[in-house]
Amino acid sequence: MVMIRDTDVNMAEGQAPHRQDQKIEVEDSKRPIDNCEKIVAAVDFGTAYSGYCFSANRDYHKNPLEITSRTWKYFHWMKAYSNKIPTTILIDKDKNVKSFGFEAEMEYAEMEETDHKAYYYFQRFKMKISRQHVTKGEDMNIKDISGKELSASFVIGRSIQYFKKELLQQIDRTSLENIYWVFTYPGLWDFDKQGVLANAVIEAGIPKEKFVLTEEAQAVSYYLHHLPYYKQDNKSNMPVFVEGRKYLLLDAGGGTIDITVNQMQRDGTSKTLTTTSGPYGGTIVDKAFETTVCTIVGQTLMDDFIKTHPSDYIEMMRNFEVFKRRNISKLGKAEKVLLRIPINLKNMYEAKNNLEISERVQRAGYDGKLTWKDDQFRMTKMFFISLFEEAFEGIKQSIRENLENEKAKDTDIILMVGGFSESSQMKQMIEDEFKPLKVIIPPEAELAVLRGAVLYGHQPVVFHACGRNP
Repeated sequence: MVMIRDTDVNMAEGQAPHRQDQKIEVEDSKRPIDNCEKIVAAVDFGTAYSGYCFSANRDYHKNPLEITSRTWKYFHWMKAYSNKIPTTILIDKDKNVKSFGFEAEMEYAEMEETDHKAYYYFQRFKMKISRQHVTKGEDMNIKDISGKELSASFVIGRSIQYFKKELLQQIDRTSLENIYWVFTYPGLWDFDKQGVLANAVIEAGIPKEKFVLTEEAQAVSYYLHHLPYYKQDNKSNMPVFVEGRKYLLLDAGGGTIDITVNQMQRDGTSKTLTTTSGPYGGTIVDKAFETTVCTIVGQTLMDDFIKTHPSDYIEMMRNFEVFKRRNISKLGKAEKVLLRIPINLKNMYEAKNNLEISERVQRAGYDGKLTWKDDQFRMTKMFFISLFEEAFEGIKQSIRENLENEKAKDTDIILMVGGFSESSQMKQMIEDEFKPLKVIIPPEAELAVLRGAVLYGHQPVVFHACGRNP
């Protein structure tokens, strides 16, 4: 979830914020914990975004939901923070991690093209693994943005090393002693793909007796088990997650949506009854926005803009990531929402074409739908919602496919987790389309998988069953 502190943002109408070129900063969220204190940490690699959470044993016994997450600075020009960072890693020619997440995006974008050959740049590598076949007991190679290959376990392993280093710095430790790890995987991954993840964890320097893997849907079920009553709209308390109850879990992330119908078990776990996955995550909406801009300025100019102003491009797309979560339900159909985009893009177009950008918007067929003046890109409510249509159609079809399965009979709840679930447009669509099913978004939906994985790791049976001692 992106958290913006309004008191720290000063964007006057028609005036872009002043920015200084600098590295993406990490929010100071240190939480020193004694070396003797046992900790459970969870890592979740999403298709588009990844992150970690942890809690100390003593905190778990006082309040199981007292779980700490890492926050990263989303923009360097205003105080906006994210609980997750892009699943993007930059590896140098010696195969050492140069950077990860926001910083990796920025560093690669600002490199000279000739320098790209000396680096490996992997984005959304989880999706690459999901799409490939894995032979039992073997690894797989995945390609970076330029076609260079490394093994999947190596890339994931280096990513785990990054999170491991961040955690140790956050808790002020130098040793992995008394830290136990939980790593999550999607329900569609078979045993062989789980093996690739396990090998990556070992490659990252975590002993096999110090980690376990768990399915993402199972992690969420543990989170739900600690939320037996969920207060909806301050009107009523509803006993939601009780033994035998069936619910559809919609895990809507940046790159993919994973849907399962589950049934709660007595011990707090869930039994998966149906499962599907599809490329209908929030990045589909980002692509629709970018396509709109390209239609106006032209693909060639857009490519030139990305090459000559890479940090502006990255910032534009991050800005839209925040923007698309806005609640616009109270706006009239013709009212417009304001998005600020880099003025360099408008200036490049007008200099090359000797035509004002506002005139080009009309000629492109967007008259009455959007306006563009300086850095102000205004869209009507209806046009803004239209950017979600492709993603929404895929999500609706996948949900129906699961609900029409005989095993899903008597399912009466749709539970939404993942970053895309925090979009008010998404919630409204699900509520309108699937009445009378109850739609629930738990607190901090983006972190539901991670929080559940931490809770799972604190269960005595998890590590003791393997001769471990958390």
